[in-house]
Amino acid sequence: MGNFWISLDDIVLPSVSGGDNTRKFDISIGYYRPASNIKYENLFKEIFVMDGTNSTGASSIASLTFSNPTISSYGSQVTGIMSFTWPFDSSASDYESKISININGGYAASWTDISSLTFTDPTLGTYQILWINKKLNKVVFKIPNKSSGSATLTLNNIRNPYPYQQTGYNTNRNIEMNVYNNFFLQATQTVSQPAFSYFTKNPSIIYINQNIPTNTLDNYPTSEKATSNGLVKLTLSINYD
Repeated sequence: MGNFWISLDDIVLPSVSGGDNTRKFDISIGYYRPASNIKYENLFKEIFVMDGTNSTGASSIASLTFSNPTISSYGSQVTGIMSFTWPFDSSASDYESKISININGGYAASWTDISSLTFTDPTLGTYQILWINKKLNKVVFKIPNKSSGSATLTLNNIRNPYPYQQTGYNTNRNIEMNVYNNFFLQATQTVSQPAFSYFTKNPSIIYINQNIPTNTLDNYPTSEKATSNGLVKLTLSINYD
């Protein structure tokens, strides 16, 4: 027993045309026992009704930037800092006012679960997360009590990508931040994450010549042929000093 929250993301609302302002949205929830026998079902009619639209466009979140972490080596755990101007005076609110952050590609390629991330502010502490969409790599926060002005949001527990994650990292590679006030999108901005070339190998890789140790890898002599289905061994000796 207990309370459960269900979140629905990225719903495209129907447009209101003419005098038709009664577009409804219903949800049905059912609980099934083994053998598909229904045990409980409830219908929630008219979760919301289209009765108008927000005629005011969202403004840009002024000066929003994403600072590159100080450590750039592969696989390092780092923090990313988003610096921006808080768009309006806000009071601690419920679900009608919130912040959403979509992390598209970039660091999203190097974590196993977005739930391991936390988001902190030097004056407000840890942001309260309302829900997380693991498919979209989207986090929604409860908006805090804060005056307009300079703000810092730190992304904790992100990890630099490894070379094999380069393709996923380079997909979109941006962070989208949206601020909602009284259910309406008030401010929005998109920033880029570091280019993959920012990261370096750690530790350095040493290549070994098959004849004399060097820092290059030579091609195997073409005169040395292996028989069909023959067994070929490659041995690697590592001296630890």
